[in-house]
Amino acid sequence: MDVSFLFAFLLASLISFVGSLQPGPLNMSVIYTSFHHSKKSAILLALGGVLPEIIYSSIALWINVHTTLIKKIEDYSFYVIIPLLVIIGIYLFQKKTNSTEVKDVLQGEIRKGFFLGMLNPLLLPFWTIWIQQLKQKNILDLNSNLDQIAFVVGTASGAFLLLLLVAVLTIKYRNLIEKFLKDRVNKILGAICFILALIEVIRIAAFV
Repeated sequence: MDVSFLFAFLLASLISFVGSLQPGPLNMSVIYTSFHHSKKSAILLALGGVLPEIIYSSIALWINVHTTLIKKIEDYSFYVIIPLLVIIGIYLFQKKTNSTEVKDVLQGEIRKGFFLGMLNPLLLPFWTIWIQQLKQKNILDLNSNLDQIAFVVGTASGAFLLLLLVAVLTIKYRNLIEKFLKDRVNKILGAICFILALIEVIRIAAFV
């Protein structure tokens, strides 16, 4: 029995899970929503946020890998991600922490997550390069439709698992976090966004 589709799913899930460990706007938003609102809101946000993984990985499957094209995508993506990190950082930094705000804010959470996920164009070169490497090293061929579908679903599953873990841990340790950080949660999340934006600026300057 051919179980290559299962291997494709599990491998894509693992790559996506590890790749999602890097802090970004979506991760920060899931932490913020988990801390201030409900678990359901955070899960819906995460669900919307991983849908672009399906879109970008599907496009990557059909792209003939060209180094110059990938380099251009990476270059222009920085001009999207840096302003987004700064905007989110400013918003969080000036917003007062309200630990009593635990109402459901379900309307628009999936849409908000999807928007944040789509504003991460690094997903396209990320999956394009990974697919190229997997095929060149004969780890995965992705020739059958079933394997391709399994791989694409796996890219979303891995990212969702990571975001779900972030949401659960944030909610579980919310009281401890609040006690340790007191009223500085938003400011710390905002500062992390500023630091990430600065890292991207330094990375660009290093290659200019």
